Amino acid sequence: MRAQERFARSVEYSKWADTIPELKKAYKALAGRGQSARNVAYKDAYFGPDVLGIITQGYIGSVGNIIVVIAQDNFKVKAVKVSIRDPANELIEEGDATANPDGVSWLYIATKNNANVPGSTIKATAYDIPENEGSMEARI
Repeated sequence: MRAQERFARSVEYSKWADTIPELKKAYKALAGRGQSARNVAYKDAYFGPDVLGIITQGYIGSVGNIIVVIAQDNFKVKAVKVSIRDPANELIEEGDATANPDGVSWLYIATKNNANVPGSTIKATAYDIPENEGSMEARI
């Protein structure tokens, strides 16, 4: 997205967020000295979340295996989605991860068996409230 488009989208989002009392209150709680809720909302819309890591040691291709995703945002990560693809890039599964209370780590529990784990790819995509996204892939 070009800088001008990103700027315009962020301005529009901050105006909209200012009309939602719960969201405005949450942004205001993070506002620093001299900042308004709209300033914080603008920054939230301008900067997307980051996936900082995917911990795959618990994944051996079996149902119930756990994948941990580390994601952060300047305000809040709203959701994390995980997809698992085999070495031929065929989708094995995808779904939502569950937030841990720490606000940074997310758990995904595998729902399908994967007979070809070596060479598989796990992709995690984090979304914030303004629907920005950030992603990372890890090859096993």
